[in-house]
Amino acid sequence: MRVNPMGAVVLSAGVILTLLLGLPLLDLVVPPARPPAAVIRPALRTDAPPTVPSTQSVPAVQTEPITVPPTEPPTEPPTEPPTEPPPAYYIGTVDASYFDDALFVGDSLTYGLKAYNTIPNAGFVASIGVNLGTMGTAGTIAMADGSTASMLQAIARHNNPGKVYVMMGTNGINWMSVASMIESFGHLVTYIRECFPDTIIYVQSILPAASFVPERQPGIAPWKIGEYNRALQELAEAKDVFFLDIHSIFADAHGYLPHGIAAPDGIHIGSGSYLRWFEHLMENAVIR
Repeated sequence: MRVNPMGAVVLSAGVILTLLLGLPLLDLVVPPARPPAAVIRPALRTDAPPTVPSTQSVPAVQTEPITVPPTEPPTEPPTEPPTEPPPAYYIGTVDASYFDDALFVGDSLTYGLKAYNTIPNAGFVASIGVNLGTMGTAGTIAMADGSTASMLQAIARHNNPGKVYVMMGTNGINWMSVASMIESFGHLVTYIRECFPDTIIYVQSILPAASFVPERQPGIAPWKIGEYNRALQELAEAKDVFFLDIHSIFADAHGYLPHGIAAPDGIHIGSGSYLRWFEHLMENAVIR
């Protein structure tokens, strides 16, 4: 229902229908429409004190330091020390069978080992009077078949000995210099090595002479023999062969061959001394 400017009551069609049906008019009074409610937020109070972040520090959490156990190096299994190869040889005592494949090379002193049958099964290339200057001379060595040969030829014909014992020099020490004798001896050792590459080679020292010998042969004196034997030892070391000091088992305190041992010529020795010589060889053998 609206009131127009002329003051007349204008009834809407809805009111007229309501009156005709007898319905109450109260329900037809519709309140004016309100605008949609806005979202109302609480007003910010201006009278409250501003909030200040607290400056009070938060107590730190006490933490214990982390103890890291020391790291031990990894345990490795114990290593065995490097095994050294066994020695190629050693010096020891042997019996007479050791010399069954031995060859003895020398002059009349070496020939005495054969003459007295001191070493029965050994071979010999030795002769009276041969020396370092004549070892290449034909006819100086008697062979088993009745023929003769030079010392060098006789050595080469021998059947691959296991050991070769060399003693040379007594017959030349009176007139040869030490240097020339050592040079010739070196050639002999080299020749034997070429003939028998795997053979054990022994260089034996020169034996002493009796005290009266230098009166007749001044070169065969203790000082000269000592000088020669020292040079022989150096030669053996240089040639990688073995040196045997036979001189010391016979020489007295002055470097002479005692009269009770020496033969009448003052140079050679008797059968008992050869046995002592052989014992020394057995006590000082190279064993592989």
